[in-house]
Amino acid sequence: MRNDQFAILKGIAIILMVTGHSYANRGLHEFIYLFHMALFYFASGYFFKSHYTDNKLQYIKKKLDGLYFPFIKYSLIFLCLHNFLYKIHIQVKSYLLNDIPLKIIKILLFRTQDSLLGGYWFLYSLFVVSVLFCCIFWIVKKISLKYTEVLLGCAIFLLFIIGSLCNFYGINLPNHLLREIFACTLFYIGFFYKKIEKVILYKWYLTFGAMFFLVLASQYGQIRLDRCQIYNPIFFILVSVAGCYLVMGVASAIIKMGLFIPRFKYFFIYVGEHTIEILTYHFLMFKLVSYLKIKIYHWDIIRLSEHPVIQENNRYWWILYVVVGVICPLIFTFFIDKMKRYFVPVR
Repeated sequence: MRNDQFAILKGIAIILMVTGHSYANRGLHEFIYLFHMALFYFASGYFFKSHYTDNKLQYIKKKLDGLYFPFIKYSLIFLCLHNFLYKIHIQVKSYLLNDIPLKIIKILLFRTQDSLLGGYWFLYSLFVVSVLFCCIFWIVKKISLKYTEVLLGCAIFLLFIIGSLCNFYGINLPNHLLREIFACTLFYIGFFYKKIEKVILYKWYLTFGAMFFLVLASQYGQIRLDRCQIYNPIFFILVSVAGCYLVMGVASAIIKMGLFIPRFKYFFIYVGEHTIEILTYHFLMFKLVSYLKIKIYHWDIIRLSEHPVIQENNRYWWILYVVVGVICPLIFTFFIDKMKRYFVPVR
């Protein structure tokens, strides 16, 4: 059964991600980066069910289907298109034939290769976090079935302490594992939220309070999960929780508005149900706006390869980048699905 509030939350989260990549003004950029990726871990934790630990292999298979295989599929497609995109000035350099085998191996090892799929680090991260959380849950259930919930909370807290110590002493763990350790805490917060959601109230003044706190916090610290840059672990958790409350409050308001303007609500739900497509195509769709800027300002076509956007004269253009980065992947996906149904008849 679809959860409209979380579908809207994911829709808002992916729009925030596209906005962050559009290089909006610095203040908005720093504000978004405080919490927008935390929303996805939070949502994933919410939908984790305790019985997944009874069949760990089935759960891992589910995550492979939802995260790893889409990563492989789209990474290979973009690899095949890379040199063509280079010829039309979208990519910076071409690949030699000798480069391809190593690129394929890295893709199979869940390593992001293409700048146009720069957001795909998240698929790897969420896969690791999901499996890590499931394993921790399984271990604490083996220790004590009666006190599983208490032990799970203690285990996640211990993991957070270990991550905080590594962050404090500058210990770099391999494969961005430190990021996944902190993200596991967000995953747990989502899981725990499901147990208490009925007592959480979303009041307009608390929602504005969360937004004010985040605006203030953006002046004092920065979060860049893609680069595993966490200003301070406590700061990270506080802004993540505030961001989740803010967006959940906005999602609740959108659901209420949906009683009068249904299409407004269903737009965010539809976006939330197609986050993987927007994640995959938005950088490529940005090039449409960059091409338009090049034509208007009479710039050299080589600037089309500037990634993710052409930042010059971007004071208002970022808005168009966001609109195109969200809408065009949805339109493209719609027509691809239509073609699939046309050429591959349903049995």
